Amino acid sequence: MVKFVFLELKKAVSLDLRGLAFIRILLGVFLLADLTTRITDLKAFYTTGGVLPIPELYNLTSLANTFSFHTMNGTIYWQAFMFILTAIFAIGLIIGYRTTLMTFLCWIMIVSMQNRNPVILQGGDVVVRMTFFWCMFLPLGARFSWDRFRAKANKILHENRYTSLATFALIAQIAMIYFFAALLKTGAEWRSEYSAVYYALSLESFSTWIGELYLKVPEVIKVLTFAVWWFEFSVAFLLHFPLFNRITRTIGAMGIIGFHSGIGTAMILGPFPLISSIVAIALFPTEFWDFIEKRISKFHKKEKIKLVYNNQNEFQFKLYRFFKTFGILRDIEYEIDEKAERFYVVKEKDKYFGEEAAKILLNNSLLFFKLRNMVHNRFVHKIYSFAIAKQSKFNSTHPDNLNPETYHESTLQYFIFNLTASVALMFVFVWNLSNETKKTLLESPFRDIVLFARWDQQWNMFAPYPLKEDGWFIITGFTNGGQEVNLFGDDKENKYDKPDDVSSEFKNERWRKYLMNLWQKSYANYRPHYTKYLCNNWNDSHEDKLSRVEMEFMLQRVRIDGKDSPEAVKITTYTCPVATV
Repeated sequence: MVKFVFLELKKAVSLDLRGLAFIRILLGVFLLADLTTRITDLKAFYTTGGVLPIPELYNLTSLANTFSFHTMNGTIYWQAFMFILTAIFAIGLIIGYRTTLMTFLCWIMIVSMQNRNPVILQGGDVVVRMTFFWCMFLPLGARFSWDRFRAKANKILHENRYTSLATFALIAQIAMIYFFAALLKTGAEWRSEYSAVYYALSLESFSTWIGELYLKVPEVIKVLTFAVWWFEFSVAFLLHFPLFNRITRTIGAMGIIGFHSGIGTAMILGPFPLISSIVAIALFPTEFWDFIEKRISKFHKKEKIKLVYNNQNEFQFKLYRFFKTFGILRDIEYEIDEKAERFYVVKEKDKYFGEEAAKILLNNSLLFFKLRNMVHNRFVHKIYSFAIAKQSKFNSTHPDNLNPETYHESTLQYFIFNLTASVALMFVFVWNLSNETKKTLLESPFRDIVLFARWDQQWNMFAPYPLKEDGWFIITGFTNGGQEVNLFGDDKENKYDKPDDVSSEFKNERWRKYLMNLWQKSYANYRPHYTKYLCNNWNDSHEDKLSRVEMEFMLQRVRIDGKDSPEAVKITTYTCPVATV
């Protein structure tokens, strides 16, 4: 009984290496996509000539407590270099080349990029940087990676189930996101009136047409509000329930993905739903991935074969390692023949060499079976013939490539990784507890450590209740020639008229977050830099220069029975520094 409980507890804090490999690839792709979106606003958000010059960044934020390589130079060329460097690290992560190092470098660059302009950040960005941080201590490159392909046999993890304090830390971080989000939702709109989802979907700056459909069914809105709060509260228990954890965690992971899929279709919340769904994939237990492999195998009939290679021949060994690492060859036997001059495949007692052997292996690969007909392609044939001709140059003896079925991990590395993850997890938990109790539980220097590493987080999405102020922006420029020009959104006959689609007025989620922040009084000191940017941006490309810029917000207060009539609220007026023709 004790052994059973211990094994169940161990499973409850374990992660599957196939799941970690999958999210490694997805995290790299996500980072590349995020960079692609951000680079369209490189000048506006990251250069000295943008909405937040570097000197003002230090004056208005607490950047002195942390770091940013992006602030070393305010030119667009330096920022482009930083983005390209981050993209290179992301590609390295995708292919699994020196995975731990690439994960660390990606995390460093993400923190640096986020620190350059904190005004455009939202909850999804916190999930991104924390996910990359925890993944530094996990073997993301143990499957389907260049690291696995190049690894010595005694450095390979042969079990798919992996357990460490770092796996517990990642699971706990995911649980804290939803648990503390539920605790911070203290408003009656969540706890008794069940109207929170109504208020959230009534914000046309964020809502989609699907969200508008939900508003037409009030009974569904109340049920959704009740379900959202209880789901967030129960995620931690589903992920950490010690008994039958493979079932509860699968339910939790599927619930998180379904939850964010629903939110993502009803509201425009930037990267938050997507990155949260990606991270949830790591939660699926080993039994889930075993089931997926078996199901895929049923759709792909494979032959019973055996791959024979000479482990003293590096060329043959690399071919064997390539197919075993990337081919996803299931239930195939491997045999060492130290006298073999070429690797070969045994099928129904017949031996197949060269291209025929490669074709059989491809046919039995879950990943590459569609490529089997390319083996006889002329170009592929030339490459293969060249490699065969040069294989003597690869010949060498590798006694460490013999295949022991044990994994010997560096004791020092394992200790350092788990110790760091444990300490960080303790700080993160206390920080979240501080948000809940509204008390400072971490004093200097511990608070400074959290801020420097950017472990700080607050999961106050729509808490304690959703915003009840909606509206749209009107930004008008006045030229020296007496003309009024529209500097935001589509042109309208009457600039105060409501746009047909309020949410589409924003170029992207970064601009949405930035402008909605400027509407808040706490960001009043940032407004002059935005209006100055508008002046400079216009004056650099027009002969009729702007003399001033006015920024207004058409405020509509949301009530349980509808919205008030919009009223124009002046946010700021800015006189352009250069107003001459």
